[in-house]
This record gives sequence, C-alpha cells and structure tokens, in this order.
Amino acid sequence: MITKVGIENLRGIRSGELDGLAAVSVLVGPNNSGKSTCLEAIELASLGSNVGSAVKLLRRRGGSAFGALHHVTTGDAGRSNVRVDRHDGSATSWFDLTTNYTPDWYQVALQDRMNPPFIGARLGYQGSATSILLDTTGRLSTPFGSVMPGPFHARLVDVGAVRAERALEDAYSDIDRGGRLESVLGALQASMPGLVDLRILKTEDEFVLHMFMSDGTRIPAYLAGDGAKRMIELAAALAEVGTGVALLEDPECYQHPRYLRELVALIRFAASVGTQIILSTHSVELIDALLQAEWPPEAAYPSVHRLRLDAGQLRSTVLSREQALVAREELLEDLRA
Repeated sequence: MITKVGIENLRGIRSGELDGLAAVSVLVGPNNSGKSTCLEAIELASLGSNVGSAVKLLRRRGGSAFGALHHVTTGDAGRSNVRVDRHDGSATSWFDLTTNYTPDWYQVALQDRMNPPFIGARLGYQGSATSILLDTTGRLSTPFGSVMPGPFHARLVDVGAVRAERALEDAYSDIDRGGRLESVLGALQASMPGLVDLRILKTEDEFVLHMFMSDGTRIPAYLAGDGAKRMIELAAALAEVGTGVALLEDPECYQHPRYLRELVALIRFAASVGTQIILSTHSVELIDALLQAEWPPEAAYPSVHRLRLDAGQLRSTVLSREQALVAREELLEDLRA
C-alpha cells in the first residue's frame, strides 16, 4: 500500500504532497484543485520507465501526443517528478519525466530527419531510463534505453473508459479472472432487476459481451445504459489490480444516487482482499455512503483528503472517517465550490 505521494511540476501542480493515504482514500475539492493530477501521478509512478504507457496516460485528456508531453510540465523546468512512499518502508520509487531532453549522440540525426519541431522526453526510474523523440505530427521515434517495470501495479479508470473499443469485453474478462462475477451481477441487478447473467458470445466475427434477461432475451452490453457499463468497468478495475492500487476518477458518474451503495459494496469487498482504492468525487451521496458503510472495527479508513491548489502549491488536509462525519457540511462546501 502506498501512503504518500510527492509531486513537482506536473500539470497545474508546481509542488505538493498527498499524505496519509489509507486502504480507501477519498479526494475532494473544488474543480481544478489537483484531484485528477494526483491520480495520474500515482499511475505514472507505477509505470517504471515505460515511456510509451506514460504518453498514453498523459493523452487521456485529449490532444496530440506532442501536446501531451509539451504541456505536462509546469513553468520552465521542463521536468516533472513524482515520489511515492509505501507503508512497508521499502525504497522510495519515483517517476521522472524530462521533456526538454535529447541525447547528444542522437540530436544531429534527428535534426536532419525531422523537419518539424520536435520534443524529446526522457523517463527515468531508479537508475533506468527510456528516451523518445516526437514531432508535431505525432510521429514517435523508437524508444531506446532500458525499460524497468514499476514497483507496484496501479490502474486509473476515468469516465471515458466505457467508450473504448472492446472495453466491456476486457472488463468482463478481468472480473471473471478475479472471481467477482457474482458480486458484480448482484450490483447490476439492483438497477436492472431483470438481469440474470453476463456472457460473451460470438456475433459474426466478433466476441461481444451480452446481458441475459429473465424474459429470455439477450442484448449486447454496449446497448445498455451508461450506468451499467460504468459499473462493469469499475468492478473490472477493482478485480484486475488485485493487491495493487485502483484509481477511480469520479466513479459516481452515470450512477443514480440510490445505486451508489452497490458501488460502495464492491469497494468494501475489494478493500477486504487487499486492493487499495483511491478515488476522486464530486458526490456528497457517495461520500455519505462510504463514511456510513460498515467497515471492520479496526479499519483506519476511509480517509478523506481535502485538496486546494493555490498558485501551483497543492495543499492537502487529511480527515479520518470520524472527523469527516463531523465536517460533512464543510465537505459539502468543497463540492459546491
């Protein structure tokens, strides 16, 4: 489990820390307070020196790969750094991206070959480094340098995940491998009483996830409402990371407030088998459901982290479950801001 994240020059955050992370942590704050950047920072730190995956993650907000690298750092430093500490006291891991980097021995060849402006990036992790060069058309040079895997597994799930091609079929496979199909079905049945099963069938030349209904009909899952698809994707992330870190951005999106308790049930189960969950939210209903759920008596979670971003300085105040229950009205003001 990770307990602390330090961030320098990443997107809007010039510097700051997120401390006191628990088995279940909730990030709250006004828009543009750094919540999404904190989630991205944790996944970036989990990637080791895999610069291709880092660029893919940085592009999730849209734009070109060139723009994703060009705008990731703040100020003129041209360098982003993320430090992650773990609860067992093991060596600190870090993500170190330099976007104004070009290897000296490669620079002449690149200038001759790439007429448009280009940006170089070097991703370093514990003595290992990978370098790329990218032009404004999105053409990527072959990464060179050693690639070292990260120290922990993390997966960020945002609102756009359900739109990705084959996302539902991949999600179903993760749920099935994780042995959580029954619990996911139960959560979906709360909002879809006629649902009896989920199964992948071959349709023409494709394998498609289908929903089987009590009246004997079956429908492709991609035709279901966004709420059901979002629940499947979130459940898959919780199952797939195992004892890693599930990073959930606004998991309440597309969910009716009445069904958030089903989402909380999935989070509680994941936490009980060793998954660490860090989520951001704008929903007081989800916060209420998390704080009022039945947790083990010894559980020091969920923790609530109130974020502020002041002139690039990330400020975080951590509240225990008991403190957050008392400060509910203040949290509500954070959500309304």
